[in-house]
Amino acid sequence: MILSVMSAALPGVAQVPGIINYQGRFLVNSTNYNGTCQFKFALVNGVGDASYWSHDGTSVGGSEPTGTTISLPVNGGLFSVNLGDAAVPNMISPIPLSVFANSQVFLRIWVYDPA
Repeated sequence: MILSVMSAALPGVAQVPGIINYQGRFLVNSTNYNGTCQFKFALVNGVGDASYWSHDGTSVGGSEPTGTTISLPVNGGLFSVNLGDAAVPNMISPIPLSVFANSQVFLRIWVYDPA
């Protein structure tokens, strides 16, 4: 009976949501930043010349995404975002599982202070 319950749970485990929670720290002149910033995100290869995914789908060749930004609060230098979560404004698509078939995947982040 336990085996049937466990096997019934396995198909749900195999489904990947395409979302990665990322938490980062943002400093300005060695000081923790406080405020709202505009961010852009891309997953790229180890050399940085190939884009696998970006928050708005516009990054090419490891470049900065050319479209919209993600507005995030930064408190005490810390920020958090669910990459690939379409519920986040301007995050257009989940991260495809195929991204992680690559031997090296790095996150590139661009940050803009609206002040």
